[in-house]
Amino acid sequence: MKILVIGGTGFIGSQVVKLLAEKGNDITIFHRGNTKSDYKEILGERKNLADFKDQFKKLKPQIVIDVINYTEQNAADLMQSFRGIAERVVVLSSQDVYRAFGRIWGQEDENIEPVPIVENAPLRSKTYYYRDLAENEQDLKYNYSKLLVEKTVTNDAELAATILRLPMVYGIGDHKHRFFDLIKRMDDKRPYILLSDDAASWRWTRGYVENVAEAITIAATDERAKNQIYNVGEKDALKEREWIELLAKEIGWRGEILVLQRDLMKELLEGNFILSQDIFVDTSKIINELNFTETVSRSEAIKRTIAWERENAPATINAKEFDYETEDKIVRNLR
Repeated sequence: MKILVIGGTGFIGSQVVKLLAEKGNDITIFHRGNTKSDYKEILGERKNLADFKDQFKKLKPQIVIDVINYTEQNAADLMQSFRGIAERVVVLSSQDVYRAFGRIWGQEDENIEPVPIVENAPLRSKTYYYRDLAENEQDLKYNYSKLLVEKTVTNDAELAATILRLPMVYGIGDHKHRFFDLIKRMDDKRPYILLSDDAASWRWTRGYVENVAEAITIAATDERAKNQIYNVGEKDALKEREWIELLAKEIGWRGEILVLQRDLMKELLEGNFILSQDIFVDTSKIINELNFTETVSRSEAIKRTIAWERENAPATINAKEFDYETEDKIVRNLR
C-alpha cells in the first residue's frame, strides 16, 4: 500500500514509519528535513502543506497519516491537500478531547464522568482548552484544539477519515521523558518517593510507543477503519502508585513510597489538578473491530523505557523537580 506520513521522524511517527515499512508498504515522509530519513521524502513546512498538492498528485498516496495535526487550520489544509487524491486520511487525535479530561483542569462541571470512557462519551465544552497557557497568539497552545481537528476532518464529505485518540504515550524516543523523574530518583537511591494521596490512586490510560504504532498501522491499512473513531491505549489503567511499584521492581529500588495528604506537599506540587476524575478509556473497539493486540508486553515496555531514559537523559534538568532538600524536610516534619 502506498502511504504518505506527515511528520514521520519524531517520537511516534518514526515508529509508525518503521513498522509500516517492515510490513511491506511503500512509504513517503513529508517533513522539514531536520532529521535524517532512510525513506522517500518530500521536504516542506507543515504550515505550507497545501502548496505541495501538485507533488501529492504525482505521488498518489492511498492513505495519508497525519501525525502532527494540532489546529483547525492544520486539519483544513490536510483535507484541501488530499481531497481527490488519497482514499483516506488517518489523523492522530488525543484523549484530551473528552469532557473528563477538561474536568481535571477545572474547565467542566464537578460531575465525575464514568469510566472507562468510550468513544461516544461527552466531549469538552471549551474549544481552545490550553489558550490560557499560551504566551502569545503564535504559541501552539493558543490555537491547539483536537476538537476542531476532529470536527473538520470528519465533516468532509469527499475524503474519508479515521480518528485515533491517543493516550499518554511513553517509551523509546519520548521527548517529554515522562518516567525520567522517577527513574532518576531510584537511580539516585532516594530512600523514599513522595506521592500525594489523590495522585496515588489516580488512573490515566497509557500506551507504549511501539504498541501505539501498531494500532496506527492497523487502522491505516484496514479498510474497516474507514470513518471510524478509536481509543488507543492499554486495556487497563494502573494507578500512579502501581506504576511506581513496577518501575521499582524492574530497577531493584527498595525505597518507600510515602503517600501524603496533598496539603503536606504543597511546596513541591505545581498546578491544582482535580484528580478525582480518572482518565481511563475503553479500548475494546479497536481490539474487537480491527483485531488489535499489543506486540510488546508491559514488563518489556518498562524495561525498554528505563534503558532508553538512562541512555538519553534530558539535555537540561529542572532542579525544582529534584528538590531533595525540601522532600527531606517534609519527611522530617512527619517523624
